[in-house]
Amino acid sequence: RLHNGVGESYGLETSLGYSDRRCDVQLNYTLSKSLRQFDEINEGKAFAAHSDRRHNLSFIASYKPSSRWTFASTFVYASGAPYTMPRSLYISGNAMMRDMGPYNGSRLPDLHHLDLSITYWFKCSRLKYSGINFSVYNVYAHTNPTMVSWNVQLDDDNVIHLEEQYPTLYSILPSISWTVKF
Repeated sequence: RLHNGVGESYGLETSLGYSDRRCDVQLNYTLSKSLRQFDEINEGKAFAAHSDRRHNLSFIASYKPSSRWTFASTFVYASGAPYTMPRSLYISGNAMMRDMGPYNGSRLPDLHHLDLSITYWFKCSRLKYSGINFSVYNVYAHTNPTMVSWNVQLDDDNVIHLEEQYPTLYSILPSISWTVKF
């Protein structure tokens, strides 16, 4: 079924930066709100859109001590994404049923990570450079959940036990790349 509704989004975005011959620094912050309202969903009450992230902060810095080396870092913080949490679970016949709470009425935990990189540049000609880059995503291995799932166990006394789980894609991700610059 297709439903028609309305939405509104608003916010404030700020950016501060500093740059000189060797150093670049940038701080970005966004405060936003994005709501949707459909008569057929959530009893007609407005709810947070899936893309609603109240706070987004990024800090980016790079330092080039010589023409051969570049060191860079990025820190990202964002509010958790909204999701719909079940209010209760019950068994009807042989099926597990759930009674859902308010649509997008809960939020995943906030996410944050620090990324670091080092690039060594080779000069191939007057106008062409190439370099090898080593980088690490999420240096301090913070687990940033992508969704919520529920582990449901039925014990010998027919009592249901629920365990909230927050699966993640990966914690630390190192990479090596080769870059050519014209």
